Amino acid sequence: MRLVGRILLFAVVLGLGIWLGNIYLLQSKNFSTIPYALPEDVETTVSKVYLVTEGKPLEFKLSQAPKKIRLSSAARIIENESAAREYTYSLLYEFVNKAGDVLSSHTHSYLTEPEQTIVLDSQTVPLRFFNTRNYLVGKIQSIYFTASEFKRAELIRITLLDKSELINDIGISVYKKSLTNSKLAPDVVWARYSEQQKNNKAKWNALPPEFIHQDEKKVLAEYRWAPIAPGGTLGADFKRLSLYRLSLKNGLELNPLRNNVVDNLADNDKAVTFPVHKPGQVKFKLSHDFLPNKSYQISILWHPPHNGATRNETLDFDQSEVSFVREFERGLVEIRSTIPVSVLAISDDVDVLPDDRHMYTAYLVDKDQGIDFSIQSDDQTMTPASLDVRKFTSANHGSSGAEVKAQYWWLDKAGKVVRMGFLKTSNVPDPYRQLPTGQQVSVLYRSVPTYFMLPPEVKTIQVTSDAPILTRLSISPLNIKYFKQLPRHKRSWFDDAEAVAPWYNQKPGDWRGLERSQRKFLLRRFHTPVTIAPEILSGDFHNQGTRVVSANHLWRDLMVPFVSKQQVLSPNLAYIYSPVSSGKAFTQASDQNKAKRTRLFFLRSSEQPSPVRLSINDQRDQEYWMVGRWDLIELDGIVDGSNVVNFLDNDDRWYMNHQVAGGEEAYRLRRATGITENQSVSFLVSKTSEKTSLVLRYFSLKDKPARLSVKINDAPEVGAYSAFTRRRHRWQLSALNGAPGYVLKSDRQVGGEHQMSFGLYSDLPQQDYEITVTLEEGEGYVALNQVSIGAAAKVTVYKADEGGEHD
Repeated sequence: MRLVGRILLFAVVLGLGIWLGNIYLLQSKNFSTIPYALPEDVETTVSKVYLVTEGKPLEFKLSQAPKKIRLSSAARIIENESAAREYTYSLLYEFVNKAGDVLSSHTHSYLTEPEQTIVLDSQTVPLRFFNTRNYLVGKIQSIYFTASEFKRAELIRITLLDKSELINDIGISVYKKSLTNSKLAPDVVWARYSEQQKNNKAKWNALPPEFIHQDEKKVLAEYRWAPIAPGGTLGADFKRLSLYRLSLKNGLELNPLRNNVVDNLADNDKAVTFPVHKPGQVKFKLSHDFLPNKSYQISILWHPPHNGATRNETLDFDQSEVSFVREFERGLVEIRSTIPVSVLAISDDVDVLPDDRHMYTAYLVDKDQGIDFSIQSDDQTMTPASLDVRKFTSANHGSSGAEVKAQYWWLDKAGKVVRMGFLKTSNVPDPYRQLPTGQQVSVLYRSVPTYFMLPPEVKTIQVTSDAPILTRLSISPLNIKYFKQLPRHKRSWFDDAEAVAPWYNQKPGDWRGLERSQRKFLLRRFHTPVTIAPEILSGDFHNQGTRVVSANHLWRDLMVPFVSKQQVLSPNLAYIYSPVSSGKAFTQASDQNKAKRTRLFFLRSSEQPSPVRLSINDQRDQEYWMVGRWDLIELDGIVDGSNVVNFLDNDDRWYMNHQVAGGEEAYRLRRATGITENQSVSFLVSKTSEKTSLVLRYFSLKDKPARLSVKINDAPEVGAYSAFTRRRHRWQLSALNGAPGYVLKSDRQVGGEHQMSFGLYSDLPQQDYEITVTLEEGEGYVALNQVSIGAAAKVTVYKADEGGEHD
């Protein structure tokens, strides 16, 4: 009996220990009891969120090589009597590499509201809720990043920049899209999924599983969304909560939060745009609140992802609600209307438009309602600042009028005025910016930026106006390197952010009070079509070489592949080499501006010197010597107009310049100077106009990534300007795997050509500037060219190793 008693006592102790252990595990993992008495037939799902608060960022480490990253956020809203109102918050997403460099950063502002509710057993229950009754859940908002954004990144850093007062903190969930471990074919895996599994896989798509294309089903089966946890220790470095979601079954209906809200509004002054990532159908749903028989016309514009013509279609309607389907190639779709209509577009990869990440914050300035921005800078260096102002009209604030008297004031630490001036505004509506409140009469006008070079004593910028305007202030450290990655294989419509953001928004001093008084606005930003100057499209521009001022740097001639859909002007044909075949006629373009040098570029397998015999226009045979596997040969006897060259006993590849119509396999003659890792080259640029456009070209010697930085050596001057010149740039260059280029009079090949553009603007006086290019990683050749539109002055650059000249 004593043995039986000991066994029973041990069992009780063991059971108590397991129970206490389970309680500890449940509490430590936040698997708390669901805080609502839910019926048994209501299904719930649970996920984990990690809380981010102001001043304490979260870091999520990236491993493997995910195809996509999904970042979901949900505000924890403090319960109050006005729980149906809207709230705002802003998050900064940074992708950081192993060395601590920020490769890409994105600031996104969100407009949120408490989750919708349903009624269960006479109690109101939110569709989503945390494992506590103390907070409401804001609607979950997700953004996606493709691999091009976080390539080479080691971690994602998420920082809460600002939030409404009734938002306590933000719950963050990070997921990576990675390959599954299944050895079965994706279509077989999809066929074996249950209906519930298919619904779960497709829940982030706009269309239900039965309407998803077969290729998309394979992708959904091949990849999975796996959650990522932040680094650090739970409880000390971050907090975790459980987020519950109810499944709507048995005819349960949502209680509407707001009524009569018009989103994605298109009219005469406003456009709705969205990208089409892959060819396919898009279903449109349009609606308006006017009379049922009100006739109106909509325009559907399609913009190509590259240079080319747009496509425009107009449709007439007289119904309050219409639906139709259109087929599109990759590009940007733009919708406009003669009366205000709400636009919904659905396809395989486009849901309700636009997504929440395309928003930013602005503040209202009105008569007797100025705004003070504090300048966060040190006491030794100048600080660049950008102040944007825009006029607007709305039902709440009336018209801002045709004329607005807006001013800025620089104040020192004691509040003394250091400088004042006037701010320009525009009377042209901005079709790609909207107020997200659904006000049909609201019109935003184009913003006009003013750039400041602030002296150290300026600590505050004050903005005043005699009529309503919206304003925002951003600053940028003077010596920050604007980090960009090339090639960017997508337009800004697809990857909206430009790598590291060069400007950082500043909050007004009393931004909490401005939000309470409803002077904080969240503006919706639609994708803007790419516009290219007609002169660039027509080829009416010139590249002028710049002089190298560094010692021991020699110019080298390179022949690089050239494929262009742009028109090539006659003077530029001197540097374009197109294929020429033995015995086939070709047309030579005339160049009346200067003597024409007709040359042959040859490519062959042998390195031994050997002659080539040819006849030109049935004239006597001529003999030229070829040295090396590639080089140029000067030709005599080529005339303007039709020509025929016969290569006698030679099967090498030949290319000739000055041809009117070139083939796809053409080459362009470039001139560049060699540069190795950790080496710098300085160029001298003469700024002779308000804007000077520059193109930096890098030719990689080896087929591997490279990293370049540029510094404009100047002394910034205090003042206010209509444009700003970034003094430092940095580019991460991917390896190019295209056709090789050739370094003449050597046996070297280059892997491809990268082109990087930047400019010298009105904030710099017209004078000479030394621009230093440093190769941080890689080896190759570099050149800096000055781009001018139309007729350009002749610039002579002397070739130090041969004494020739290159225009």
